[in-house]
Amino acid sequence: MLTNFNQQLYARRRRANSQGLFLSMCAMALGLTVLLWILFVLFSNGIAALDWNLLTKDTPAPGTEGGGLRNAIVGSLMMVGLSVRAAQCHRRQPDDGGFVCLGVDACWYFGRGLPD
Repeated sequence: MLTNFNQQLYARRRRANSQGLFLSMCAMALGLTVLLWILFVLFSNGIAALDWNLLTKDTPAPGTEGGGLRNAIVGSLMMVGLSVRAAQCHRRQPDDGGFVCLGVDACWYFGRGLPD
């Protein structure tokens, strides 16, 4: 049992908690409203611009009309492919116990210092 319970302090803390909760819910509602508005505008205006030219044509020079994002998509796929390749495990030597990832090899190599 609580022997030294201050009812006035407890009521003030509950009131402050209710006010803080109300203000945080208002901020959340405002943020969600703005987010949903942005998404609505994005989808309502953006759906009309989607076509195969956007995916299959190169980015044009500045000031020209049309074009697409093919070079950006291909570049992203190349970076992902190289990253996956670098992260794949490779076989070191038959007697060292099997597969070791390139990242582990680099940490081990640089952690022990460069050879003299």
